[in-house]
Amino acid sequence: MKKLLLFILLIFSGCEEKYPVYGKFYDSSDQKIDCLCISTSYSWIKQKLDDSLGEYKQKECKYTLKATLHDTTKCNSSFSTATPKDFTGYITLEIYENEKLLYKVQSDFKEDKEASLKRVVTKLREDMFSQ
Repeated sequence: MKKLLLFILLIFSGCEEKYPVYGKFYDSSDQKIDCLCISTSYSWIKQKLDDSLGEYKQKECKYTLKATLHDTTKCNSSFSTATPKDFTGYITLEIYENEKLLYKVQSDFKEDKEASLKRVVTKLREDMFSQ
């Protein structure tokens, strides 16, 4: 009975989408920031970032958050079509001070872009904002 329960637990735990979140500081200081200008060409990402980071959004701020979506299903090169599809894309958030990259966070996704965005926003909040 224990073996059957363990087997069922292992099967269901493998079904969850789990992608790591990669965050990196490009500046030696780990300063916390208190404002952001949000920049992205994707309206749904802009709306989600406004909702989740709105308290930090300011028109005049030296920090810019650039959000990028990389959807590999839109690629048509022979290399991209021949590679295994462990993921279908990734979302990257970068924080710049003026033109200098301070911080970058990204996470892969397999069809669930919103889950990837939620993961990177959570990591960004932990790393960059005073709580």
